[in-house]
Order: sequence, then structure tokens, then C-alpha cells
Amino acid sequence: MINPRGINSSLRLLVKEFHKGNPQLHLSLARIDHDKIRTFDGQHKAVAQLLLGARKLVIRIFLNPDIDRLIETNTNAGSKLKQIAFDKSIVRQLHNTLYTEKLEQYQSDHGLAFDDFSFSEKDVVEHFKGERGNIKQYIVNSIKNQITHNSKLTDYIDFEGRGKELPISYSTFEKTFLALFINTKTILSTNINYREEEGLNPRILEHDQLIKLCNILAEEIYEKI
Repeated sequence: MINPRGINSSLRLLVKEFHKGNPQLHLSLARIDHDKIRTFDGQHKAVAQLLLGARKLVIRIFLNPDIDRLIETNTNAGSKLKQIAFDKSIVRQLHNTLYTEKLEQYQSDHGLAFDDFSFSEKDVVEHFKGERGNIKQYIVNSIKNQITHNSKLTDYIDFEGRGKELPISYSTFEKTFLALFINTKTILSTNINYREEEGLNPRILEHDQLIKLCNILAEEIYEKI
């Protein structure tokens, strides 16, 4: 998954534009993955055309692509360049994917098995020296992404920021809960698998405790409404 945005209500507006004779002109982007063509940019445009009966789509396909480069480019297009900015929640999902890719690359570079995490977040940051700032951001946003999408509170968060059916906007959740409970400057020097079997791993404890707190908020405030 390169672009984690799902097909959502904005598709309706694109369909209306097509009916008016105003199709969006940007080509959809896709890649070959196990003999399948997977669209990762311009999904809404493609679906809007299909709903209107199109049986052929003009797309740009990347053959044997560098997945990391596609993810990074797509992330920057929706964040740093901000022609149409990604929501922060989307950026954090992308950073979570990028951090996973960096962990796998670190393991490969050091001849480690895929399940060997006998190294620290700090080790990863130091290994990718030219990308130090980005890696730190990937780590923090990976944590925020995991907290956001793995609790009972998730069902009450509006990730699009435009609807009124859900009680909490992601912006509010990010500026209050995430900003208050996650230290954006802490990169751990203990191994990623440190005391994991004993239940004393600092990252796992942080994750579990914040998930528990989110669940309490959901149960005590929103599930009783």
C-alpha cells in the first residue's frame, strides 16, 4: 500500500464533474505488483470514470519500481509540496510504512533475520545518517499511527475533517491527546525487543497504556451517549 487513502465521499464530487463534462486531467499512477496493476495515485479519478461506464483508462504504470521512492514521492506531494495536502493522519500512515521499510533495510544491511530486533531506534537513525531527520519523524509518526488506529476511540474520530457525524476531528485528537502523551523528541537507545517477553518493553508499554486510555475515553464518554 503506497497511498492509504481509501475511496471516500469525495468521489461523489468527481462523478458530478465528469457528468458536467469537466473530467480531472491528471493521469492515474499505478505499479505492477505480482501481475496485477495497482493504482496508488488518482484512485478517485479512475473509479469515477468506471462508474460512468468507461472501460479503458489512461494511466502511467511504473515497472519494477523502487517502492520506497514511490512512497516518499507520494508523501512529499501531499505534505511538503501541498498542492492538495494529505491529512496528517494519512502522512502518519505513510510514515509508518516508511519506518517499517527502514527497519527491514537495516536488518538486511546487517545480515539479521526478519524477526531479529536486537537493535535500537537510535541505531536505525545513526545507520541512515543522511536521512536522520526523516527517520526520527517516521518513528514518532509510526507510534502516533498505531495509537490512532488500534483503540475503541478510533470509531469516533473523523479522519476526513469535513463530516459532522463523528464527534472528534483528527485535528483535535492530534493537538490534544497525541501532543500531550507522546514525546516527539524521544528516540530510544534500548533494543526494539528489549525485555519484550517480560512485558517491560518501553514502546510496548507506551502503546498498551495509551490504547487503554483511549478505550476508557471511548467507553466512558462516547459509548454511553
